Amino acid sequence: MGKKKNKSLITPLLTLLVILIIGFLGYSVITYQNSQQEQEGFFTCNKDATICELSQHIHADIAMNVCGEEIVFPKEKGDITKQHTHKEENKIHWQHESMRVDPIAREPLDKTPFTISAFLEQMGHKFPNSCPNNNSPKLEVSVNGKIIKDGLNYVWKDADIISIGYN
Repeated sequence: MGKKKNKSLITPLLTLLVILIIGFLGYSVITYQNSQQEQEGFFTCNKDATICELSQHIHADIAMNVCGEEIVFPKEKGDITKQHTHKEENKIHWQHESMRVDPIAREPLDKTPFTISAFLEQMGHKFPNSCPNNNSPKLEVSVNGKIIKDGLNYVWKDADIISIGYN
């Protein structure tokens, strides 16, 4: 009789333990996703704060139309130590490298790896010299609904929505 009582207590205790573990893991994930590190990245400097590095996990949406044709950037393409696509089509991803940054502004010392042109190079994309209906196509780049003068030299930021037209 004592064994039945023990078995009847084990099941609810195991269930409670599993619920507590799942709850803790869920809380941890939500806390990290809303944390300052997830939003701003990990910023570290040497003792004198003369050499600093920033490691970020950032994304931007990108849509491109070339000569009237929508370009789709496939999933999982590009060198993961540079800009690349990850689990979604048409989404630029950067996560895997820490970069040297200005200690005050926290901006990359070399912004070239974050330009739209660097992303297109990773994707192997080259613009044609002309379009079938236009011998002199024009390039237009907009970010978050505003036309950007820097064009393909624009340094994208987390959550940007980038549109490129070449028609």
